[in-house]
Amino acid sequence: MRIVALLVKAAINQSNALEETNMTDFYFIRHGQTEANAIGLKQGISNTEMTYLSETGKRQAESLHAGFDISFADKIIASPLQRTKDTASILNQSANLPITYDKRLLEISYGDWDGQKNKVLEEEYPAVFDHVLNDVLPTYVNEAGGHAETFEDVIGRASQFMVDVSHQNPVKNYCCYPRFYH
Repeated sequence: MRIVALLVKAAINQSNALEETNMTDFYFIRHGQTEANAIGLKQGISNTEMTYLSETGKRQAESLHAGFDISFADKIIASPLQRTKDTASILNQSANLPITYDKRLLEISYGDWDGQKNKVLEEEYPAVFDHVLNDVLPTYVNEAGGHAETFEDVIGRASQFMVDVSHQNPVKNYCCYPRFYH
């Protein structure tokens, strides 16, 4: 959630030119549980059967659908990962909103750590884990391989997404399905 707060702050700072009546509302919704979540793997940008919604994840999405009417929204924008597509489809069963996909909503790429067990990584690299949040610190990128994504990169692409959407479209309410950080 720390990253979402930073994203919102960055987007607000970049969007100060918007009048309050023209502000775009974003509703960020987390995808349902996957097998990878259940067994403690870093999913990152992995898009395999293990990272698709599990039966529990489908039930979670159905429960959200039953308790959260999204018909007020104008559009759904989801990451292109199957778990977010499926969550969006389930939540959209009654509203029938247009759904688009944007790769800027992808989860953080953990590089070589994608698909690895969190517990094993935490034991091997304790200095780059926040034990309160039970997740990596920004310095993880130095240990996770050359193509691991920095927090700054994630914040940059997600902030640009929010700015672009709020400036390019007359639509004011969006349900988004990112999972930038976990």
